[in-house]
Amino acid sequence: AKPAKSVNVEFHSICLQCWWVRQARYFKGIAAAPVLYSNRNARISPYLSSSIGPARKAALTVTRANAVSIVSQIRLDDACEAGPVHVAHQIWKKLELDAVLDAASLPERAKRLTEIEVINRLVEPGSEHSIRNWVSRTALPDIFREELPPINDTALYKNLDKLHPEREKIEQALAEKEITLFNLKPTIFLYDLTSTYFEGLCARNEKAKHGYSRDKRSDCRQVVVGLVLNQDGFPTAHEIFDGNRVDCTTVDDMLTTLDKRAGDSKGHTVVVDRGMSGKENLAAIKAKGNHYIVASRQPEREQFLAEFESEQGWEEVIRDVSPNNQFQKKSSVAIKRMDKADETLILCLSGGRAKKDKAIREKKEKRLCCKYCPEKSREVMRRVSSCRFGGYAASKASLIIFQNS
Repeated sequence: AKPAKSVNVEFHSICLQCWWVRQARYFKGIAAAPVLYSNRNARISPYLSSSIGPARKAALTVTRANAVSIVSQIRLDDACEAGPVHVAHQIWKKLELDAVLDAASLPERAKRLTEIEVINRLVEPGSEHSIRNWVSRTALPDIFREELPPINDTALYKNLDKLHPEREKIEQALAEKEITLFNLKPTIFLYDLTSTYFEGLCARNEKAKHGYSRDKRSDCRQVVVGLVLNQDGFPTAHEIFDGNRVDCTTVDDMLTTLDKRAGDSKGHTVVVDRGMSGKENLAAIKAKGNHYIVASRQPEREQFLAEFESEQGWEEVIRDVSPNNQFQKKSSVAIKRMDKADETLILCLSGGRAKKDKAIREKKEKRLCCKYCPEKSREVMRRVSSCRFGGYAASKASLIIFQNS
């Protein structure tokens, strides 16, 4: 009989052989069963016995103590995340997104970098600076079965520069795939804007300019991003505007972009917020053959104070609690409908609006009181609180305007 130490060494050698066999079977696409198991004795799976050799079969049976000793010496090096990135890669192939990028005349290197960036957004969203480290922790090189292009900040940013000029073709192709895949019939488009700022001078970015900052960073240059969604929440189009662009001046450009991305959008309904609900924009939407839903501005609400304060004609809206948040509390909402020649007005009273208006009034009261002498502060607060629109009913008011077909 061999000494215990030699048995351990022999058994360790067999473990390594079995591990390599299992790895070979894995990369050939064969699902390998567990190689070793330990009960009373440690044994080798039958289908691997032929690959070990007769000279080593004498060491197949060892004591349980020896098996535990060997297992304690096993360590895991260079573990890679495979499952999520593999699923994302298969979705990419199933949707034939390489063909979409081919139609945009992008080279093979740009397609691989684009896929890596998309998978990163799906699995572990991060900046371009973090993608290189993330890729090193995944099995993407093995899944792609090819050598990946160099991944660094410069390569990723330059790839985005290649995608941006071709965004019209890419977004149009993706919109067509969404309609076919999910059997969509887009009839409503929701349009809104946001901004993102940059640190530094941005000397080579022509669109980066100082403007109204939603991030409260008026000291930084920014760009304005416009996004259009359909009623199912799928992005349809986006545009990048100058950082000093005013919201209400972007609607006409958005309508033109929407026609290019979604095809003939006539007869659809466009939803915008009160910042873009000017008469010129509403006329532009109607000129394109579309309908609109907009929220009114403060002066328009004041025209209907009598209707807001009247208790007749209101209908309570029953709002269901979201199944994903059973403890969510919905604010009370009541509506009143008023028909005009070519528009339908929906007067709304909501608890949420009441809280917002109250917070705005209190903020203005505090600001005014700080400007006046202490002996006049009470008089200022009395004037603000006695304002007619500070009443209970009107403080909860909002107005929604629908264009009649």
